[in-house]
Amino acid sequence: MTFVVVLAALELILAPFEPTVGWVDTPIHNLIGGVLLGILLRGYISTVVASELTDQQMTRRETVAFVTRRLLPLSATLLGMIIIAAIAFALSLMVVSLLVFDTGVLGPSVFEGVTPTLLFGSVVAVIFYKFWLAPDIAVVGGVGPVTALRMSWTTTTTQWLRVASLLVSFVATVAMPDIFGGALAATNVEFMLGAPGSETLVSGFRWLTTSVWYCVGAQIYVRSILSGPVTS
Repeated sequence: MTFVVVLAALELILAPFEPTVGWVDTPIHNLIGGVLLGILLRGYISTVVASELTDQQMTRRETVAFVTRRLLPLSATLLGMIIIAAIAFALSLMVVSLLVFDTGVLGPSVFEGVTPTLLFGSVVAVIFYKFWLAPDIAVVGGVGPVTALRMSWTTTTTQWLRVASLLVSFVATVAMPDIFGGALAATNVEFMLGAPGSETLVSGFRWLTTSVWYCVGAQIYVRSILSGPVTS
């Protein structure tokens, strides 16, 4: 909850000025929020969940110290996930371009009705699924990024129903504000979307629900894999 409050405060302070980071073309508060959610919050939640489930009680100071020691492998693991997703996306783009758009070996009719978003998004979704637990493993398991990615691949194979249910729920809750906004627009009350503080509430909801699903992901790993204490 502390992270959510801090991120909401950042948005309230920085959003009116809308400073953007040029190379990603996004408001700086979104970038800061993404980094905090992806690294600090993920590591902190994983450690808290693991310590509770394994009866390795930690004080808040001990938890922060442990997470700090694991920030480098956690960051490297997240970077590895991004690199793998980028490579998979590039390869799928090359294959489709060679088979359809350039040489027409298979012909455009083979992919009739399949949009680029569905085609390439599915490739990224598979990477997103297979390596979802890697950050938790890097922190709690005390392993390097390569081992964390490999263990996540194995765990999501044996625990596929739990992880798939987790990701479907995660996507559904994160997308809920957009669905709600579309419903308001359809009923001609979209003026509510521009109410003061509405964007902060939406962001807060997404950050809070993301935290909940981080907890569930860490729990899946700890319950199914971890047998030792939460130490590096």
